[in-house]
Amino acid sequence: MPESLISHYLIDDSILRAFTNLIQKNYRFVILPHTKADGDALGSAFGLKHFLEGLGKVAEVVCVDEPFCVRKEFSGFRIREASFDPEVIISVDTASRDRLYFCPEWEGKPFVNIDHHRSNPLFGTINIVDGSAPSNAEMLAAILIKCFGLSKLGKECCDAFLYGIISDTITFRTGATSAATLKVAAALIEQGELDFYDIKKSEKIKQSPELFRIWNERIGSGFFDFEDKVFFVLITNEFFLKTGLSAKDFDGLSNFLSQNLDVEIVVYVREDSPGEFKVSLRSEVYDLRILTSKFGGGGHAAAAGVTLFCTTKDDVISLLRAEFVNIYNL
Repeated sequence: MPESLISHYLIDDSILRAFTNLIQKNYRFVILPHTKADGDALGSAFGLKHFLEGLGKVAEVVCVDEPFCVRKEFSGFRIREASFDPEVIISVDTASRDRLYFCPEWEGKPFVNIDHHRSNPLFGTINIVDGSAPSNAEMLAAILIKCFGLSKLGKECCDAFLYGIISDTITFRTGATSAATLKVAAALIEQGELDFYDIKKSEKIKQSPELFRIWNERIGSGFFDFEDKVFFVLITNEFFLKTGLSAKDFDGLSNFLSQNLDVEIVVYVREDSPGEFKVSLRSEVYDLRILTSKFGGGGHAAAAGVTLFCTTKDDVISLLRAEFVNIYNL
């Protein structure tokens, strides 16, 4: 089974051998997820942490900032510092080095870059990158199963990887989800004796009735466009200042809309400061990376984001509408 789980990934065997040797010969590891770490990044990071600890190694997850994903199983991380001098640095689910924390003293150490973004520039000394993988957690779990055997993955390790897969595939709903995705998930559930329902439930958005009513109001202020193929919702900086709410209170809004609206593109625009707009896009029809990469953003085909600097919210909407016509022929 290990060969069948990984055979479709575009990763050379020599790279996997180098990665395996690095783990076997070293003891202290630091694992780095991207800024505002989401479920896939933290699932990958903590899955790898638990795996290494199961081998008798010392491992620590070091974040840039407070993670986007909040889960009690992912609470043992540090921010912008490690408690020891690592021998090996491993980044997970990070498209570019500027999106992670990297201590200057770590320069020159072995640096493993494990990622599934097509735009990754291969910034590690060892690069395990395949942009076709539906989630980083799936790819990393399959690699560890192949290189070390399924029996080496303990319950906490399997739990973390499965959560990462569920998070990035939106519970196996994205277009990149494959038979291999389901095989890896099934292997993790069986090996870890996991309750799939409990893990899936923990990934759901949890809102108070009051906050959910505010979500409802914001969604109600949105609008359909392009013959109901696109839905826009915008939250201004003025709204945040007036209500005392923050961007974190709307975490998961893009995924919520994409799961519940029958449209081709969901657009969530958030004004973080006057003239600075964070755009979050979701689509099961178009490759959103084409648009976001044009303006220095990134992400995946079905879920991508970009920061745009415009004078007004109307300018942002006009810019996006023009790009939808230009790129996707809407």
